[in-house]
Amino acid sequence: MLFIHPAEDAVILYEYSNTLANTGVISYGNIGTPIEGATDFLWMVAISLFHFVGINEYTASLMITSLSLYLLIKLLCKHNHLFFILIAMTITSFIYSAAFGFSSIVFSTIYLYCLQFYLQKKHKNMHLCILLLCLFRPDGVVWGASLVLLYQFENGFSLSKERLFVSLKYLIIPGGIYFLWRMYYFNELLPLPFYIKQHGTKELLLFSYSSLKDVAIVAIPMLIVISMSKNKRTIILITIIPILFYSSMTLSQNIGNRFIAPLFFGVLYLLHQEKNIKKYIYVLFVSILSAAITHRVINQIIYSKNENIFALSKNLNGINGRMLVTESGRLAIIVTGPFMIAGD
Repeated sequence: MLFIHPAEDAVILYEYSNTLANTGVISYGNIGTPIEGATDFLWMVAISLFHFVGINEYTASLMITSLSLYLLIKLLCKHNHLFFILIAMTITSFIYSAAFGFSSIVFSTIYLYCLQFYLQKKHKNMHLCILLLCLFRPDGVVWGASLVLLYQFENGFSLSKERLFVSLKYLIIPGGIYFLWRMYYFNELLPLPFYIKQHGTKELLLFSYSSLKDVAIVAIPMLIVISMSKNKRTIILITIIPILFYSSMTLSQNIGNRFIAPLFFGVLYLLHQEKNIKKYIYVLFVSILSAAITHRVINQIIYSKNENIFALSKNLNGINGRMLVTESGRLAIIVTGPFMIAGD
């Protein structure tokens, strides 16, 4: 794009989408051998489809995000004023990560549909939507697990055969088939992010201090607001697994606190039944705690066009030789032709 350059990890996935469209193989750099690393499976597939009609990957991601943002606003506006929702999105950091090409808004929208189907007791639709969530991004399992467990045990904590059959038919079996396929395809037991993000310094036993800070930006206001809520038990049970999971992971490339976006929008959606000012207090607290992140990501968007990486890549493009890079995103993709690129 002319004014914004997408982020490093987003560009890596774009190259996977480009390679998939050109070769039919999930790989990197138009290589015909499967290479693990495309973290967002359905996001990659969706972007690759736009390749066939001549739409570049970044433009495709913005188009999909725009549609998802419309659906997200529509979901949140069912019980809230449009102006309030727009203000809530503007003064927090979460939507700005989408400008860098990430799938955070699309993923959050799918998650809100999962919540809607759960609250409406449309359990078949809920399971299918959770399956979509898991295929979209591997940590969709974390967001969907709480809803599946609540569905199984919401009637006096008694597991029924009928409920188990629904979960098996619409989620566990098709999800298991996909899991076995990707294990066969990549020869890896788990998706790459689960190996990478579990490493790093854990200052507080199982938890990372920096990750705890990112999660706390939403979790602390949530706990304050729901302490006086009638639905506190449901909200805590729905959010506890993602809170614990992301607090223990190393949240690298967490631009705009994008990994926590579903928690923010999910809690805001769950608060829609409250006929008081709790949701306004919640948004205010989150905006205050995330002010530094919001300011930083907006500045990154504004000044991304002035980064020297694009000009540097153009200058390097005509030189014969080899290049060793520590990242396999923007620099490696922009520099084409005779260069052989090795990344970590």
